[in-house]
Amino acid sequence: MEQELAFKASDLMPIVTAVAALLGVYITNLAQERRAKAEFRNKVMLQERVLKREKLEEMHTLFQKWECDVSGLYLIYIPVYQGKYSAEEAMELSQKNRLQEKGDQQRFQTLMQLYFPDLEIEYNFVFEERGKALAYCKPDGEFKRADLKKFYTAQENFEAQTKLFRELMAQKIAEP
Repeated sequence: MEQELAFKASDLMPIVTAVAALLGVYITNLAQERRAKAEFRNKVMLQERVLKREKLEEMHTLFQKWECDVSGLYLIYIPVYQGKYSAEEAMELSQKNRLQEKGDQQRFQTLMQLYFPDLEIEYNFVFEERGKALAYCKPDGEFKRADLKKFYTAQENFEAQTKLFRELMAQKIAEP
């Protein structure tokens, strides 16, 4: 009976081999799973960066169109202050030369609020300077030549603020 219960080393070899094989498969699967998770994380990060870049590029384009329209209005109104034509003529001309399309400004603000809400504070500074510059472009306003210098200053402040905002958008592209 002792002979029946006694195992020889050669009898254990298939069991040891099977356990070693299972252990090898387990370790290989564990390493493969870690690699797959890392690849997935990298792929998600890359997709997020691509999406972020696309949204920033669209925002930048929309912002530039808006900025050009405001600056264009400034250029159109200078001759009004010089007495060369009326505010109504300036408004008509500005409407003909608009770069923005209907809904562009809303699209810009939506993108900013959804993807880059931290830019909103700086954008509000731009919007504030815009209001100061456009205060000189009212169709029913008084256009005194003496106010032209103030108008220049308001427009220069607007342009300085827009430059700062564009730089902030550009920095966002570099962020991870």
